[in-house]
Amino acid sequence: LADMNMNWGHQVMYAEDGKRFESISFVDGLGRTRQTLGHNTETGQVVVSNVYYDGYGRPVLSDLPTPDDNENMTHRLNFNHAQGASFYGNEHFDQVYIANSPGCSFQTTPFATDAGAGKYYSPQNPDQDGENIRIPDAQQYPFARVEYMNDHSGRIRRVGSVGPEFQIGSGH
Repeated sequence: LADMNMNWGHQVMYAEDGKRFESISFVDGLGRTRQTLGHNTETGQVVVSNVYYDGYGRPVLSDLPTPDDNENMTHRLNFNHAQGASFYGNEHFDQVYIANSPGCSFQTTPFATDAGAGKYYSPQNPDQDGENIRIPDAQQYPFARVEYMNDHSGRIRRVGSVGPEFQIGSGH
């Protein structure tokens, strides 16, 4: 059912008329949720959500839930990635890891549109039939971003949302 090389928790919920919802949460060694998978029994798809953490262990980025046609409920390693890279990690959004980044720079590298949430929420999504024609184009930013105060208090300074117009530093 789950990736045996990851820490994971499995939940199953039942409702009337035999309805069932199954999900798995994958966590790192510190117990922080990294990825959640939910099985959609209506479509036979697995819905994938990821959380990315900064160098201080704070949740900074969370992508939009994204259907995946692979019904297997195993961890999706590198489900999202940056353009020209095979992964998406701290070096793509964390000022601690971005070379020559000034202390107030919170640039965020967008997702590539050939896999994961970057593909699903873009014109590259091959499933544009029926209701799926209403899936918005996130323009490589299918995630929300949090910026924390630089005083080690853990207080949130700013929050960005989905799409380039609502990213931190965009003027909104």
